[in-house]
Amino acid sequence: MRGERGQTSAEYLGALLVVSVVLAAFATTEVGASIRLAMSVQVCKIGGGTGCGTAHSSVPDSLAHQTAVLDERLDELAPLADRGGLFADLHGQARTALANGDLNTARSLVDQLGFYDGFIAAGPRGGLLAELNVPTDGEFDDLVDARDISVDGGETSRRFFDVEPEPGRGVLALDFFIPSENSDGFRGDGRPEEGTDVLNSDLGLDDSRVMIVIDFETGRGVIVQSETHMDGPWGVGGANEPRPISLNGDRGAWENMGGIDIDMTNQIDFSSGEDGVHLDWDILNSITPLIISVDGDVDFTEGSDGFLESDDFTNQGRVDRYPQIQAWQYLPDGSSREIARNDYQGGHNPVLGALPQCDLPNGPDLPTIGIGDFHVWDMPDLPDGPSVPGPC
Repeated sequence: MRGERGQTSAEYLGALLVVSVVLAAFATTEVGASIRLAMSVQVCKIGGGTGCGTAHSSVPDSLAHQTAVLDERLDELAPLADRGGLFADLHGQARTALANGDLNTARSLVDQLGFYDGFIAAGPRGGLLAELNVPTDGEFDDLVDARDISVDGGETSRRFFDVEPEPGRGVLALDFFIPSENSDGFRGDGRPEEGTDVLNSDLGLDDSRVMIVIDFETGRGVIVQSETHMDGPWGVGGANEPRPISLNGDRGAWENMGGIDIDMTNQIDFSSGEDGVHLDWDILNSITPLIISVDGDVDFTEGSDGFLESDDFTNQGRVDRYPQIQAWQYLPDGSSREIARNDYQGGHNPVLGALPQCDLPNGPDLPTIGIGDFHVWDMPDLPDGPSVPGPC
């Protein structure tokens, strides 16, 4: 009898092996998880094991628990969905996936919503991701066409733009700020030189001179400028609205937008692709015309870990050491870090730059004077013209 019981057990195990092959296609699904657990319980019992558990209690409870957690998280994210646009779409798709029992898709969509919700809850800087992603495609096209948009009575301005989406690259944020309280008669930002997490902070948008935020997940970007304030013995005052922005050369050096300044445009050029990002800027404050700008010309390449990287920020020939500049990147998986920072000079006078930078012609190489093989004089080479400020 003992041999017959052993033979019966072997037959059971053989049958389970055949079934397991048939069900292999379900191995990575939620259904597959239930089947695997049920089979493991039966194999344990056939082998005479104890404490094998029950397939009928633990599996439904596990799936029900996961569903309940996702459902609760979607309820928490409902205020974000109420903003509309991308967030309402993601929320609706997650609800549909959850109703269909597709927990993997629902979880991925909830994670996307949580990625944005963390920024927007942090403060007005993170809220820029709502400004980017709430508008419909048509509404965003109108924002791009509007070019400079004055906000809060001219305290800040926006310039929206499109980029090629690069899913997985997340969000790139650059922050231009003055660490000191006062900078040669202008109001500074009074922040530590090492800066802060650009988007995950409660700092206001006017606590920086310029911010550039690009969401590579959706292919939308925005440039934010703050007005310039005089800061003299009488206190802070004499503010003037930000200058117009020429983006990728779509404006000349001059454009009148009102205010008290001569409106030389701030020149910003941006391009990106699957290999990385290029950014070039020549930026003036909004009060003093024809004086000094801050300039930079940097290239980012994408590393194997998904983060962008650049050595240009420490090269004074490529990036002015004034003001302080930080670049942060936020990946969709929740990881983030500062990817670049320039070497702030610790003073208030820019060491390079004026908008635009115009290179004077280089002097020619003059010929040698002589007759035949008789050498008289090598005329000196004329000097190369310097780079000077002024409209080109």
